[in-house]
Amino acid sequence: GRVVSDLARRRWAMEPSVHPSEGSLAHVVSGPDPAIDGLEYELYVSDLTGETLSLGRGARSPRWSPDGSRVAYAKRVDDGWVPGCHDLALGEVDWPAPPGELLHLSWAPDGTRLLAITSVAESDDSENLPYRVESSSDWNPAHRTCAWVIEQGADPARLGADLGDIIAADFAPDGQRVALVTKQGVDQDTSIAAGLWLVTLDDPEPQCLVPPEVPIHAAVWSPDGVSIAFLASRRDNSNSALIDLWVIGVEDLSRRHLGPELDRSVGKAVRGDDERAVGPPILAWSPDSDSVLAIYADGGLSRLARFDLLPFVNQNLRDPRRASGRH
Repeated sequence: GRVVSDLARRRWAMEPSVHPSEGSLAHVVSGPDPAIDGLEYELYVSDLTGETLSLGRGARSPRWSPDGSRVAYAKRVDDGWVPGCHDLALGEVDWPAPPGELLHLSWAPDGTRLLAITSVAESDDSENLPYRVESSSDWNPAHRTCAWVIEQGADPARLGADLGDIIAADFAPDGQRVALVTKQGVDQDTSIAAGLWLVTLDDPEPQCLVPPEVPIHAAVWSPDGVSIAFLASRRDNSNSALIDLWVIGVEDLSRRHLGPELDRSVGKAVRGDDERAVGPPILAWSPDSDSVLAIYADGGLSRLARFDLLPFVNQNLRDPRRASGRH
């Protein structure tokens, strides 16, 4: 009927990414596609004059390169997603694809490499996935999440191969170090524990910054490369999960507890409209490395808070009574 026809024509703009200097906007338009019996995604770049350029269908999650000359994105191939890249002067540029389905993609600070997280079926890469989970008979962890550094003209290089599942990764400002959040030794009857690790690209031996004690949900480098902010959860006396914001010094491993008890859930309640979990971190530093911004859930509402390091101030920037569930 008419309602079905109207829904079939509906389109949504989503996933905006602002050019680092010129104000152009890379964004995705999504809508139903009967040919694939699901949603189709098309990537566009729009400039300040209103001119819009289509970069192709089956593309989403755009990321501008630091110099603004290229857009990296997740590209649909068959039924999965792999890294794609469009050079504004040259057109589509081929990048080597790591094994598995793409979950996260970001640029190195110098724009010469990409950092990717993929979900890899054990049978696809069994020789390169030494980590196994001891599980009960009715639970089959068929995939592992792996981190890769991708560079043109070279095979993808896996990071932290012996650390377990990689659930988050972030390049340091120097482009030579990567912070990894890992999940280790977990089965369906065990609470999730995650560790924070530092990997140097020319040194295969990872350094443990935070042992796998509690779940860690995100980790982001400060712009000066001195500290890493991370979100971790814990249980209180009533067995309720609480989210805490921490900052750790990379050199001396000193920890600073900035934001205790940021409610029970971070990420999914705020970004539940993104079914593939490809998106920017839910933590961000100010350019001077003096404060941290966090988006977190609070009683079903999303809140934005700023934490100033010197002097310490915790300020909610938005009235939670008027906050919505999406940002």
